[in-house]
Amino acid sequence: MNSYQHLLGNLLFLLIPVMAIATPPVEYCGGGDWSYSETYYAIVDQRTLVDQRFDLYLNCPDEALCYGNGDSDVANISAWKDYLGSGFSMEEVRQLVYERDLNWYAGLQKGVVESTLSRKLTRDKYHYFLDYMVLAKTAESSRSDKSGGNGWYQGESGPAVDNAAVLTVAINLLKSAPDIFMQHRVAFQAVRAAHYLQQNEEALRIYRENFNASDTDYMYYRAMEQASGAAYNLNLTEAAIAGFVTAFEQLPERRYINGLNLKLAYQQLQKLGIDLGSTDYRESFYFYSSYFNDLNDVVAMQKLAAIDINSPFITVLLARKLDQIQARAFRDGDYGYLYDDPQPDEFSALSNFIATQLDQAGIVNKDIYYLLQAIIAIDRNDLEVGQSTLTQISSRSPFYTDAQRLDFIIRTRMIGEVESKTINQLYEELEDRKVLHDNPALSAAFFNTIASLYKKSGDAIGGALVAVNYGYYVEQSTYSYDKWKSERRYDY
Repeated sequence: MNSYQHLLGNLLFLLIPVMAIATPPVEYCGGGDWSYSETYYAIVDQRTLVDQRFDLYLNCPDEALCYGNGDSDVANISAWKDYLGSGFSMEEVRQLVYERDLNWYAGLQKGVVESTLSRKLTRDKYHYFLDYMVLAKTAESSRSDKSGGNGWYQGESGPAVDNAAVLTVAINLLKSAPDIFMQHRVAFQAVRAAHYLQQNEEALRIYRENFNASDTDYMYYRAMEQASGAAYNLNLTEAAIAGFVTAFEQLPERRYINGLNLKLAYQQLQKLGIDLGSTDYRESFYFYSSYFNDLNDVVAMQKLAAIDINSPFITVLLARKLDQIQARAFRDGDYGYLYDDPQPDEFSALSNFIATQLDQAGIVNKDIYYLLQAIIAIDRNDLEVGQSTLTQISSRSPFYTDAQRLDFIIRTRMIGEVESKTINQLYEELEDRKVLHDNPALSAAFFNTIASLYKKSGDAIGGALVAVNYGYYVEQSTYSYDKWKSERRYDY
């Protein structure tokens, strides 16, 4: 047990600082394209409500975990291109990494030179690269030798791999690694092989000796994921959680896998009888439990508030909830017309939580709660209540812009029929106020709400002339209000 505690201390020393200093890739939830933005008007940009570190945890209507949205292949090819040098094109590097198989590399080691690309690799300086690629291609479909019980199976599939042989070759190659770039790649193969052989202490040893927080790259995080799996197998659960959280944030294409890892690691804490309140991860536990739908959002917020009323995880859950409600309240309906979709009253628990938080003297950021209250009121069609709530947000607040935009939409929604004077007044306000027309979602919501009024009044042609194609402009062009207002949804 003492050796385990020693390992825990060492691994936590390596992993915990990474959680504090690591910056996730600059990408937004849903892959950065926000392809679903055409389905609703994101009047409030949820990304502005949280610290950038939490962008990837925000609401993704189409993907619960926002996985499969990384560009790791491109980054990996670019890294290899920089390493191999100017003598190789990006396309040649892509072929080397992803298309050439084990037999091709093994043949090249035996002197089989059959193309210009293979001839480039005959120079002495590429001998270590060839040795590594033979190792990597051999281990390509590596998986755990024990997928049940306490073994850690992470979803890899393919023909069986002799992990013991991979580990032996990798350890030997590490002895002559020419630089940190190759050292990390070989060490990853060694950590993974040891992990999958259930040689968990060996996996952690290799990780500690070959990776350092001062030299982070893609393989650093891939190895961290494997080392965290080994820590899990040794019941070093806090260390495992630290690594899985970081891997979840840094490896978008592995997000689904690391989401599963985190769920199981938190379950292990409970099975081991460890009081979550005594760990450094009690806040993240409640957050992830909500994020993975194991715990009601409001219950999670209540538990987080009992720890810290200003927990950043509460802010993330509030931002997610706000966008989820906004996605329903501001939908872009058929033919560009905004339509209502009444829902039963489902917000009593959330509203009670908001009221409780606002009563707390130590709340630092009340305005996000006011924004959420206003969105709830709009969704309920309690427009005057929503408007009144927004007046609580000071003009000095960083969320005042959001408050102004929501107020404009509320006043637009208050129009019950085609009222030319009121419509013209709002249109002129939209024209004059940059803070309003700079937001494409708000501009589209205004035009399409008015279009729906014309349509409902029996003037379908008038509605069609007013309507704009929100999805088209979001996806196909850089937004310009002046250009947009001159181009209607339909060409005539």
